[in-house]
Amino acid sequence: MKTAVKTFFSSLVTGKMTIFNNMAVIPIFACIDDCISYITLKQALEHEAVKISEVSEGGSVPELKVINTSGECVLLVDGEELVGAKQNRVLNTTILVGGKSEAVIPVSCTEQGRWNYRTKHFHHSDIIMSSGLRAKKSRSVSDSLRNCKEYRSDQHEIWDEIKDLENKAGAESETGAMKDSYLHKENDLEAYLGHFKHYPGQRGIVVMINGKIAGLDYISHAKAFSELHDILVRSYAMNAVLNPPNSLIKPGHFKKSAIKGFIKMAGQCASRRYESVGKGHDIRFTGETCTGSALVVDDHVIHASFFNGCNEL
Repeated sequence: MKTAVKTFFSSLVTGKMTIFNNMAVIPIFACIDDCISYITLKQALEHEAVKISEVSEGGSVPELKVINTSGECVLLVDGEELVGAKQNRVLNTTILVGGKSEAVIPVSCTEQGRWNYRTKHFHHSDIIMSSGLRAKKSRSVSDSLRNCKEYRSDQHEIWDEIKDLENKAGAESETGAMKDSYLHKENDLEAYLGHFKHYPGQRGIVVMINGKIAGLDYISHAKAFSELHDILVRSYAMNAVLNPPNSLIKPGHFKKSAIKGFIKMAGQCASRRYESVGKGHDIRFTGETCTGSALVVDDHVIHASFFNGCNEL
């Protein structure tokens, strides 16, 4: 397991930095093969290969049921939002659901003011939770795993953060839905997205906001990453939009050396291994400057995310 993570970090190659307003994105490539085959959650839902529902008619806020009727593995990425059923939720960790299998997955609520059915099954919201909120959720889930071996978040913290998101966005939501803040800022988010292109063979991004490292996301398959690129960029852009700098940000504030330093420090974080809800193991990382997680299956890092643990945007 340690060898897989070490190999992963040593394989990363960074591309050319692109800057727009107060955000910089550096594409990540990797000189490593990945023989683990899977499709993304969004793709699986669109092709009705997967059904996600409440665990029972009455439902349970921190859990959902996944039924994969296809013969392919399906990748559910930490922070992906599902909308419908009794209330909207996000994934608490990344999970690879095996073909022809079922799983009960850990989630957090992103719509505090609703607990009634709108649809029987969930669909993808085209949103991954903002990077700042993902960072806080990642830390609380890691704490839960360390203390009680459960993939639980601090739900009250998430509700508070979503309310703060709504206030900063100037949005109004009758049910306290995170998605409403994204819809309210859709034009701003599209402006950011328009400046950060996807490159052939790309497998991830490292992002800086206001001249500081925000985080890193990596997906093992280039095709899967291409499908997730836009919603991952929006995840970071939401933080950039809602947290303008106190002073003028110039290109010189974004230093590629900081990116390389962050990747190096991420690789030096202390780690703990836990059984994943799906296939493989969930590795949780903690360090002085960052926190993160990685899903490792058959000695391959499938998804990894690291966030700056020092800078609150």
